[in-house]
Amino acid sequence: MLKILSRIGLRYGLMAAALSMMAFTVLHFAEQKPLINLHQMIIDGLVFALALGVAMKDFRDYYHKGVLTFGQGMTIGFSATTVFAVFFSLYVLFFITLLQPEFLTEYRQDLIAQIQNLPTEELDDDFRAEQIDKARQLTNSAILLDTMLKKFLTGLLLAPVVTVVFRRMPKE
Repeated sequence: MLKILSRIGLRYGLMAAALSMMAFTVLHFAEQKPLINLHQMIIDGLVFALALGVAMKDFRDYYHKGVLTFGQGMTIGFSATTVFAVFFSLYVLFFITLLQPEFLTEYRQDLIAQIQNLPTEELDDDFRAEQIDKARQLTNSAILLDTMLKKFLTGLLLAPVVTVVFRRMPKE
């Protein structure tokens, strides 16, 4: 049973990662700054919720005779989340190091501009200077870790919700 749940999580996690990779690439070339603007996060949430829903429905209807327990749904959700986060993050690392080596420089500049444009009442000068200094020191590995953690968080927040929606207990 665990093998089937993991395989389904792998399949749909890869599907969600592939769709998010395409969205990331399109947003980047459309100059929408996918790591700064919320567009990528919204797309990722929608894509991953859809992938989880289809994965759980697939398991419930075709592998387990119409039954999906909360534990089974969470197992699918956790395995899909892991695959989604790892593969998407590796793609971002590949993209920013090999395909678009100037990405890190542009990302730093955009992040600094965003920090500088925040209203004075939201940030004091010392904190603003500290954040700008941190933005200047960003590395590819920091972007990788940030991306991976955001994807894990997205998956771990969506998995219980989607599981509850698709859960069906055996008829007694």
